[in-house]
Amino acid sequence: MRRQRKGFLLIESLMALAIALLIVTTMTVTVTAEFEKLRDLEAKTTSHKLMLQRLTNTDLPNQVTINGKRYSIQQNSHNIKILNQKNKSFELKW
Repeated sequence: MRRQRKGFLLIESLMALAIALLIVTTMTVTVTAEFEKLRDLEAKTTSHKLMLQRLTNTDLPNQVTINGKRYSIQQNSHNIKILNQKNKSFELKW
């Protein structure tokens, strides 16, 4: 007959729990970082879209709200600058 070790099952269960928590934490951090990249890419795309619209239509207002996010447009004779809510700027010079 085989002897059963009472502590072995507890250690194995705790190790499985620790590994599962490590995997869940890693996945959470990774997904959060990817969502932040997507938000930055969305802001960049929207800013470039506003630049193109401003070049073709000068009647565009200086404050624009798109999808709940406010963008500020500053233009002079040599550049267009778009500021988003986080004060991150996208600029086009010519």
